[in-house]
Order: sequence, then structure tokens, then C-alpha cells
Amino acid sequence: MRSGYNSHHNHLVAHTISLSLSLSIYIYIYIYYQRFVVVCPSSLVKNWAQEFDKWLGNVGLPKRVVVKKGGEEGLRQIKSFNTIKPNNTSEVLIISYDLFRMNVTVLENVKNMALLVVDEGHRLKNTKGSLTMSALKSLPCEARLIITATPVQNNLGDMYTLVDFVCPGVLGDLSTFRREYERPITAISNDRNCNADKKRQGKESSRVLDGIIQSVMLRRLQKDVLNKVLPPRHTFLLFCQPTLIQRELYKTIATNQSSKSSGGQSPDALKALIGLRKICTHPNLLKQTDAVSVAKKTSVEQKNDFESSGKLMVLNALIQEIRNKEPTDKIVIVSNFTSTLAVIEDNILKPNKLNFLRLDGSISSADRQPLVDTFNRTNADMNFALTLSSKAGGVGLNIIGMFCSKMIPDKSVTIACVCVCVYM
Repeated sequence: MRSGYNSHHNHLVAHTISLSLSLSIYIYIYIYYQRFVVVCPSSLVKNWAQEFDKWLGNVGLPKRVVVKKGGEEGLRQIKSFNTIKPNNTSEVLIISYDLFRMNVTVLENVKNMALLVVDEGHRLKNTKGSLTMSALKSLPCEARLIITATPVQNNLGDMYTLVDFVCPGVLGDLSTFRREYERPITAISNDRNCNADKKRQGKESSRVLDGIIQSVMLRRLQKDVLNKVLPPRHTFLLFCQPTLIQRELYKTIATNQSSKSSGGQSPDALKALIGLRKICTHPNLLKQTDAVSVAKKTSVEQKNDFESSGKLMVLNALIQEIRNKEPTDKIVIVSNFTSTLAVIEDNILKPNKLNFLRLDGSISSADRQPLVDTFNRTNADMNFALTLSSKAGGVGLNIIGMFCSKMIPDKSVTIACVCVCVYM
């Protein structure tokens, strides 16, 4: 990044672990004492301010202007940042995407702006006609820096959007990029029967694109950054045998759906798949789907306890083992369904008198980081578990406990130093 700054070259920072990524940015800003704007999701504004205080001191440079809410107070803070102070040339404005977009006409008048930092930059993908992208591009600055752990989520078009933002034109326009890179590369991966010429063209396009991307993107893997600091992370995929009631319900719904779709596609297929997925976690979750009428036809009696679920039986045994052998360790339990978290809380955590905190969509953005901070600073007896909704848990949250690291699938939530992270 230092060489990029000296050459006024923009960068896409795509480290796979947020701790090293964030620290690099803080040090970068500290060294050059310039005027910066950090744009991030609203749930991370406070987190950025806290990390600046943690690494650089709460009274040191650069001076922080943290815009936590809109209205007259937010506008006053933004206008204050626009004014250059003779005795304080080092300032950083930390603002959310929404407030930045709403106040872009004010920020367009900012002077001597050295750098625009865009956190969770993968949110800029598929931005045709995006007001947020237009607002970010309108900010006058010497350099741009995007931070993301997932530069490519769906296709090469995602990568193009990010690279073109930090280095406009380096990949040509979108039609040129698709013709020279995206189509030849995807052809060899999607078409198993492509001829030798297409394979050669695809490999050559991939080689050229990789060279361009490497000149723009800085990417470090977790194993390269923290292997000398933290012990290795161990990931286990456990296959849990379903109980009798789970097998009966699964068979009933699958058979019923098969009969419905025998004459063609069924509009209820997706609902049935979700129902089957919930059955695999716990039979009582089936009540949350339209398939409950089918479940009532079975003769199996449903019980609201963990012994009705193969998954929960394994989870309960795992938790008991942790509490017995490593009583100071904590865990994070993650699920796409809040109903799954409720079942785990009601059938495992509460009966065993294990204290826990819950982070889901019902927690406001302003309260999420304080909740995580509480989990971070308390011991296992006070808060043994954090039950986390992967859809509403926010992005960029640093959850700290013992000694390991875990990145939640499809979410930029770094769980550093927690004994166990269970994904349900």
C-alpha cells in the first residue's frame, strides 16, 4: 500500500482475515497523516471509530469525525470536516453508505482529500444505475481503496466492478471486458466439450487478466499472516444421523412433493426444500413452513427436545464436552434461521443453565457492536455462547474469545480466538 500511495495508485485490498486487513489500514493512515474518508455499512461506523482508538489512541492523529446519524447533527459534522483546520491537517471522516449518499452534494466540495476507503466493497457489485456508486465516484480524491474479503462472489463481473472503481479503464469498458476476458474464461469452465482453440484462448485470457488483477489487488491468506501468531484452525464437517421422526417426516414430505411435481414443475418445490432443510435440524421447525399439513399425516409423535434431532444431539454432546474439559472456552452458534437458534436456546442452553447472547435482526444496528463487545469481554460463565443469525448478524464484526479463527460462510464476520464456531 505504501508503494501504491507514493505512485498515486489505487488498490483493492482483499485479505482473507479482517484483523490483519484493518490493522494495515490504520497503520497506513497513521503513517501519512492525510485527510481520509471511510465509507462503511452503518453497523460498522462505531466499530471503525473504536479500532482507530484501539490502535492509534483516542486523542492522537488523525482526528476522527464519526457521523453516527443524519439530520442537522450529521450535516454539521460533515461541514466541519470539509473545513481544513490550519493546525490539524490530519482528519478522517467515518460515515455509512446511506449517509454518504444522502450528503454527497456537501462532500463534493471537500478539499485536499487524499484517500477514499470503501469498506465491505463487495456491496458495490452489480451497481448499474446505483446511486451509491455514483456518489462514491463523485468524491474528489487522490486515491481510492476498496476493502473486501470476497472480491468475487458470483462471477467475474463482480471483480470488474470493483477493479474499474479503483482503477477506471484498466480493464477497458464492460463490453470489452466481457469479450476479451469473461466469455473466454467462463467458456472453458462451463463447456466441457469446448475445442482446443477455446481452451487455449481461455487460458491465455485468464493469464492476462490475472496479471492485471495482481497489479491492483493486494491479497493475503490467513495462513500466511497469522500462522506464527495463532495456532492452526481446524474445520470439521460432521454428518449427523437423523432420528426416526426426522426420517419419517422427510420421507413423507419428499414423497408428497414428488407426486405433485410428477406432471411438471411444482410452485411449492422451494417451500418443500426449505421444509426438508428444517426437518434436518429439528422436526418442530416444520411448523414454520406450509408443509405442516403434510407432517400432521404422520403417526410419529413430535417432541420439543434435542433428542428429536440428530444434529442437536451431537451439538449437545459437543457442548457438554467443552464445558467439562475446557470450562473457560466459549462458542458461537450460527444459523440462517432464527427459529433454529430458538430451538437450540430452549432445548440445550437454557436447560443446562448456560448463559448466552443473541444477535439477530431484532437487534438494531446501533446495539449490535455493544452486544458483541459484551460477549468479547465477559468470561464463559457469564456468556458461554453467542447465537448469531447469519443473515442479520451484520458485517465486519470482530468476535473474540480464546484461540482460533473462523470466517462465517458468505459473511464477513471474523470470529477470532473463539474455541468453537458451530454452523447449523
